[in-house]
Amino acid sequence: MGKSLVIVESPAKAKTIGKYLGSDYVVEASIGHIMDLPKNDIGVELKKRTFEPTLIVSPGKEKVVDRLKKLASKADMVYLAPDPDREGEAIAAHLSIQLLPMMKDKSKVRRVTFNRDHQKAVQAAFLNARDIDEDLVDAQQTRRVLDRLVGYQVSPLLWDKVRRGLSAGRVQTVALRLIVEREQEINDFNPVEYWTIDAQLEPTANKQSFTARFVGVNGVPARVANGKDEEGKELFLSNALPDQEAVEEVVSELKVAKWSVRSVEKKERRSNPRAPYTTSKLQQDAAGRLGFNVRRTMGVAQRLYEGVEIGAEGTVGLITYMRTDSTRVSADAIAEAREFIGKLGAKYLPASPNEYLGKKQVEAQDAHEAIRPTSVKYTPDSIRKYLSDEQYRLYKLIWQRFVSSQMTPAVFDQTTVDIVAKAKLAYDFRVTGSVLKFEGHLKFEEEEKRARQAAKDKAAKEEASAKSTVDADAAAQAGTEEEDEAEARLPELSNGEALRLQKLDPLQKFTQPPPRFNEASLVKTLEEKGIGRPSTYASIINTIQDRDYVKKIQSKFVPTEIGTVVTKLLVKNFPYIFDTAYTATLEGELDAVEDGTERWTDLLSGFYDHFEKELNVASDNMEDVKRMEQKTDETCDNCGSPLILKWGKFGSFYSCSNFTKVKPMTIAAGPWKKEPKAVTKKLQVRLPSR
Repeated sequence: MGKSLVIVESPAKAKTIGKYLGSDYVVEASIGHIMDLPKNDIGVELKKRTFEPTLIVSPGKEKVVDRLKKLASKADMVYLAPDPDREGEAIAAHLSIQLLPMMKDKSKVRRVTFNRDHQKAVQAAFLNARDIDEDLVDAQQTRRVLDRLVGYQVSPLLWDKVRRGLSAGRVQTVALRLIVEREQEINDFNPVEYWTIDAQLEPTANKQSFTARFVGVNGVPARVANGKDEEGKELFLSNALPDQEAVEEVVSELKVAKWSVRSVEKKERRSNPRAPYTTSKLQQDAAGRLGFNVRRTMGVAQRLYEGVEIGAEGTVGLITYMRTDSTRVSADAIAEAREFIGKLGAKYLPASPNEYLGKKQVEAQDAHEAIRPTSVKYTPDSIRKYLSDEQYRLYKLIWQRFVSSQMTPAVFDQTTVDIVAKAKLAYDFRVTGSVLKFEGHLKFEEEEKRARQAAKDKAAKEEASAKSTVDADAAAQAGTEEEDEAEARLPELSNGEALRLQKLDPLQKFTQPPPRFNEASLVKTLEEKGIGRPSTYASIINTIQDRDYVKKIQSKFVPTEIGTVVTKLLVKNFPYIFDTAYTATLEGELDAVEDGTERWTDLLSGFYDHFEKELNVASDNMEDVKRMEQKTDETCDNCGSPLILKWGKFGSFYSCSNFTKVKPMTIAAGPWKKEPKAVTKKLQVRLPSR
């Protein structure tokens, strides 16, 4: 009996799977995709509107394909085992196209999928080998064709009208649009002044002071008008006064007022555990808590999924597949987690498993699980010595999130105190404080918080002993601003109790513009708006940076001039195709193709009807930025003629309007030279109305 050939995507995964399967299997890697559309041609049939793609062996993959063909011709069975998603299904289909002609028995080519590189899961997958899922392949192929149609037909317009080398992407452009429009919001923002008043108070019975905030007068909430929302509804800033005059009037009254407790309300508040990670939630948390960008997160997760050498155990896949929208978890994994949690203490284990409903999780046969450890027995600290620092940190995030998702709620004692300061009017103040009563699912976070505080205390003591002038107690408090606000303690207070005013703290503030996107907030917004999929976020973010459409400044995305110009041109000339709502609708249609409820050709036909119309109009009407000139109030230092703004290879620049009649001289305003003094104007793209 001959051997079976198993083909996975990466050499690292081949090594892990080979260990589980034994000597009767030869495990090879395709190293990603082996076929794609040609680079020098659109590669999609448009004349008859069949949209059939022309696929060729990807340049550089010829030797890989030849080797796999030779191995397939000698194998009894061929198992196609790329990753369990659309891309993986497409790779399996392309492998099948190449290898089937080499097989005497065409039924000997089978598809296997598993979402964790663990012996039990891998062996079970081979017992349940199946045919290639053509719906999944169609969904991937449709996305590829959509992106090719936009990229190959819109990009040349940008080369002609703006600059060669630019690109347009179906999803990339919409993501860039979000960043550009956010920057416009920031530039257009008009701050609103408002004031708050805090009162530091002390009970007559003890010296434990606390701070309460002004919230209204005679039971009427204090608020300041703050414009209108998109539907025209008025917006307000709560617990605020409009100006200094109003504040001074209130403060003068408060200084002579009699302060007392109006009411004390105590109640128990519960904090429920969160679902285990989906791809986008992992990307957001890794960015916010670990400082990882999306590309780094997915790269580290890929290595954890494919396998890490764990001492005598050899290569072990530590997490389940890292590209998923699902929060579903297998019954075996839940049982193992509950056994582990039970050992922490019965109080941490809920009576029944916690369940989480996600977007795609109605069917029990859902192939994907949430991102979780393959086994909770691999605790982060027990395998730390086998992991790099970034692997350990990301694995710990995933492990703790999964285990805590099956734990009991955390419990807080929450106290709300309403206070009245009686003068001519009754001025209302309020303070709320919470104290953690039972840590529940926050156990691991609390342990880390205590460890951080212990480290700070130790460092403070060492510093205090080294420098006699340093107050150890004060130093020990340094840097504790990150303490959870929910743990602020209040003194024991009772209804009607008199209070002493220690200090009033009026503070002038101004509303702030919306913040620029960072990677975490951009991923969150893309997910909320249904633009792209978590598996594509990394490439989207990388592309808009590689094309110099955005820059990262202090971890925030700032659009460049070329990014702004390109976005305005594309949104103006392709209002339907680059609309955020339509892009999200397309994602839903791609899901329908994957589910088998929509034909891929119908989706492409509907898309191309809109796209072709806009493409024809844009070809005739898109403004030629290369030829644009704009007068300015500045003059040439050389001849005194007016300076004009023009467009060049590196963006807009200032040029002498008379430079063809006198000695040539161009005053650069690009990033490579200092701008002329007092010149701050930039080229404004004014697009023609239709």
